[in-house]
Amino acid sequence: MSHPDSVEPSTFVPAGDRRLAIGVFARLTRLTRKALKTYERYGLLQPAHIDPETRYRFYSLRQVRVAETIRLLRSVGVPLRDVAAALRTDEATPPAIVLARRREQIVEELAATDRLLEHLWSVDTEPSRGLSTEIVVREVPEHFDLVLSAQCSFETHEATVDRLLAQVPGLLRTHGLEPLDRETATYYADLDLTHDYRVEVAVPVDLPQDGRESLLQSCRRVPAASAASVMHRGPYSDMHTTSACLIGWVADHDLPLNGRFSETYLVDERDTDDPDSYLTLISLGITAVPATSRQLDSDIET
Repeated sequence: MSHPDSVEPSTFVPAGDRRLAIGVFARLTRLTRKALKTYERYGLLQPAHIDPETRYRFYSLRQVRVAETIRLLRSVGVPLRDVAAALRTDEATPPAIVLARRREQIVEELAATDRLLEHLWSVDTEPSRGLSTEIVVREVPEHFDLVLSAQCSFETHEATVDRLLAQVPGLLRTHGLEPLDRETATYYADLDLTHDYRVEVAVPVDLPQDGRESLLQSCRRVPAASAASVMHRGPYSDMHTTSACLIGWVADHDLPLNGRFSETYLVDERDTDDPDSYLTLISLGITAVPATSRQLDSDIET
């Protein structure tokens, strides 16, 4: 007499041909039904069979390893598009390479988190070290700038600035000019980033008296002006926090803005391989400065 749980040899199904209902497959692979349907929609893991009448989904045991690869990659936040690349046999991006790339991203994210925690801790425990104490109202004297400009959008402004910056050295050589300071990118957006706006990359130069008129096609006399400024230390990816502090400070002091937002790249990739050592002066242009405001934080060095 056979055991009730035993199966006669004639009923054995080869492992590769076994089909599991979606609920069984989900439990076996530690994935949810919702996740499996998402991976199906994105073409990552298609059911081995879909009943044409009931639309029930079935998976094969051959797909368990694929499901586990997806689960592991997703567990560390690998985007679906990179998971798809890891699963395609014609791509030179096996799971190990995808995981290595994700590890680099995680290391960068952890470094950014550490910087944020350090900043928040310093503000909470030592208010005098907070960003707001570094903000100053400064006077920019009249000078001449070599200027390049273009239209951009919020999505394209970084690429546009990079393109203009790359043109500066050649233009300086063409006109035989020496830069007096580092480049500044100025956005004429008046804090409205929903429309296209003009961006200028300018570098201060000393115009010679001879041939000055011809150079004024590429150079411009910049009148004296005022700006609220703060020094950002660290990578560009963290600059939004510094900018937010500057905007809040200007609002708290009711300073009149002229619609110009600028970044001066004092220390960048040309000077160091360490993004934590970058120095960027962030400024908001001001149309006029009350006498009392001129003294704000005057003891802070720019």
